[in-house]
Amino acid sequence: MAPASTSSTSSRSPRTVPRRFLAALAGPRFIDPPLRLILAILAAIQLLGLDTTAPGGYVLLQALMTASVLVTAWAPGAAAVIMVMGFLVNALAFPERLNLFLDMLALPLGVLLSQRRLRGALLTFSAFCGAAALAVGLDTYDGRFIGPGSFVVPVLASILGWSAHLLEARTEREIARREEAAREHELELARIRIDVAIDTHDTVSHGLATESAIIRVLGAEARRGGQLDLRTLSELGMVNDRAHQQLRRLLARLRGEIADEDGETDLDAALDSAVQSVRAGAAAGDIGLEVELEPTGAIVPVLFAEAATSMLYELATNIFKHADPHERSRIDVRIASGSGSPILELGAGNHALRPEPFTPRTLSRRAKRFGGECDTRVEAGGDVHVRVWIPVPATPTGQRTPDEQPQNLPRADEASARMVSSHEMTQM
Repeated sequence: MAPASTSSTSSRSPRTVPRRFLAALAGPRFIDPPLRLILAILAAIQLLGLDTTAPGGYVLLQALMTASVLVTAWAPGAAAVIMVMGFLVNALAFPERLNLFLDMLALPLGVLLSQRRLRGALLTFSAFCGAAALAVGLDTYDGRFIGPGSFVVPVLASILGWSAHLLEARTEREIARREEAAREHELELARIRIDVAIDTHDTVSHGLATESAIIRVLGAEARRGGQLDLRTLSELGMVNDRAHQQLRRLLARLRGEIADEDGETDLDAALDSAVQSVRAGAAAGDIGLEVELEPTGAIVPVLFAEAATSMLYELATNIFKHADPHERSRIDVRIASGSGSPILELGAGNHALRPEPFTPRTLSRRAKRFGGECDTRVEAGGDVHVRVWIPVPATPTGQRTPDEQPQNLPRADEASARMVSSHEMTQM
């Protein structure tokens, strides 16, 4: 095992060392490679212009200046110190020779500003001014005049260096923004996956579980040799059709074909789909149920439409479970007129096998959640009437809380007057 480990280490080493060397050569910032390339070109120009016929000491100073230009890319502070010292030596030892150290001092000044090392840049500029003043005092600056024009190169280098810093800062901000956007996108994907899992559980899993329970009940009755309850078969058909609708809606939502829960939808389309499902379930169980849907013409929040269809399904389920299959039943959905906002009214009437006073708690809670009411009435002959009123919100943000219930909801006696009487139900 040891030789294999050694071989693995040796195989990685030749590739790792060049990468680290290239990374150190290029620098950590985006502006470092072009900046260092420019300095390398300037150093090459200085090297090619080396005067080999000059005295040996002056040639060494020229080589030192070339090296300091290269060092500027990695250590601008050290390069500034070398250039100041080289300038003084050149001015004192070779006053008649060309002295470019003062001009090259602008390079570390620009690099320091690109790194936002303001203190070092200030010291470098102060050293430039001091060296220029010293050269003027000694009159040893190769006969050149020191004046305002001598500051043009340092100023330009400072502008370029600070511009490079601003470019680097903007690039880093853009990278940070994109990274944050990528993280938010990952969180959004995770939220979508969770929502899909929840929606799948609430639609497909719940529908299949309900169908499985109903099928087991039907199977047990068949094994006992008893007569199948067609009402249970009706409930099974409606549950199956509703599960199909919810699955199709889930898939359409994943494909972006329908609005999300914060959007709006056509109330008539949602109710019509539920009505078709209820009618199919009643036909499967041979239950005499008439469903009447009046067009509402309302565009409502998705949550409101889902609540309305859920109430319609619950009214139908109660009829399938408790109504006399030999008597006609009825469900009607319409918009009730009022002095204020429109009100969605859902009503059900049927003849119960065992009429007893009851309170549909789920319907009541759902109606109160949307600022509505639920009313039930059991007549002496066994006829049961259930009515639900819900104010229709005008906008997605217009859903009312129970504390904001409108004052134009129909009273129980007015609703009873509009209900289908027991005689009318029998004649249908």
